[in-house]
Amino acid sequence: MKRAAIRKCRDRLHSASTKLQALREATSQQAFKVSWIDFLFHSKGIYDTLRKGAEGFPASVEWATGKYNARLGDPLLNYMVEARNDEEHGLGSSLELQPERHEFGFGGGGFSGGVRLDGGQFRNVIASGPVLFTGPLPAGTRVRSLDGRPVQVRSTPATIMLIPVTPRRGPPIPPPGQHLGQPLTDASPLAVAELFLVYLETLVAEAGGLVQSG
Repeated sequence: MKRAAIRKCRDRLHSASTKLQALREATSQQAFKVSWIDFLFHSKGIYDTLRKGAEGFPASVEWATGKYNARLGDPLLNYMVEARNDEEHGLGSSLELQPERHEFGFGGGGFSGGVRLDGGQFRNVIASGPVLFTGPLPAGTRVRSLDGRPVQVRSTPATIMLIPVTPRRGPPIPPPGQHLGQPLTDASPLAVAELFLVYLETLVAEAGGLVQSG
């Protein structure tokens, strides 16, 4: 492994770490998406640099080939690399905004199964069953019970989520559900990016032990 490859990988790790922090601090969908694409670019570049740095060194080539095959078999690693390829060379995106949702009027447990909605585009709307509203609830919206029992409301904030990506060859790749043989407890873009960076840091550290040339 060439020492220059390790130096370049460490620079890419620093850049990826900076973009990961920008993801944590993003205050808008657009800011999050821009930082996500930048993170994908810098992190995927580590794989390319290590394979290039291994050329001419049989032990390093064997190691890099093993890591490449391991990547193909790991849902999270493979998704992140193909997400970068799709973002960079394809027409798709690896992110989608799921708008906020509001549900009310589902009975059971002492709650009302019938409601009346007023405000915004609602004008004395009567519903005898569950109501689902997608998007910001209009200001001043009033939800009242038809039978005197309390109305249960479930609100889910807008969420940026991972979606399937299209590889250069083969069927779409779904968002990852596993990493290193373990199920993911959090499959949000930020959580997946954090796991990916931790893996890449370990990868570069291993490659550093194979250095044989400047």
